[in-house]
Amino acid sequence: MNAYETAQSLALTGTDAEIVAALQATGLTHAKISIGDLLFLLRNRAMMTRLIRPTDTGEKWGGSLINLILYATDSLPAEMSRSIETFFSHITDDRSQFFDTTLLAHSAPFWAMSQGFGGSPTMPTVGDFTAVAALGGGWKFADLTTEQFTAQRVAAEMVAAKASLETIADARYTQFAAGYSAVKAQIESGTLSTEAAVNAALGAI
Repeated sequence: MNAYETAQSLALTGTDAEIVAALQATGLTHAKISIGDLLFLLRNRAMMTRLIRPTDTGEKWGGSLINLILYATDSLPAEMSRSIETFFSHITDDRSQFFDTTLLAHSAPFWAMSQGFGGSPTMPTVGDFTAVAALGGGWKFADLTTEQFTAQRVAAEMVAAKASLETIADARYTQFAAGYSAVKAQIESGTLSTEAAVNAALGAI
């Protein structure tokens, strides 16, 4: 789906500029992200590494992403903290195969993390979050402009308008065909016996 079709499927409303902003905030990527590729990237970028000898706190992980998770647990509202903890739980679950950022439920919280904390001291950089998104083909709407969205909307509306006119034309044709058949039957039965009567009957269809 293109941007306009996605906006329609998500029931987004507002001006074109507002809808573009909302689409960008979905954080959707072009494809889902392999957990194996994600964990490899997180290790290589020092975002999440397993500690060889956990400290007395019992922590098994270290890195900038862990700093973010610990901050969320201690300082953020419960709902936001829960979404970040759910992300961590999902990617460290051995049964998980994908982090599916083609689904809004996964992509939007991750985008919010990138926008709220990317580049903050001790936390993942903006580049780190972008690199994660790149595993799924990149942010789907990051570079979308209002002009591009408007062009898609106008094109879709033109297609819809043509389809509507074709439906009207088809219905009128069906109506006329049925009426024409009735006129033919009346001619054959002798009910209509003059040109004026036939013209009047055809005109009434």
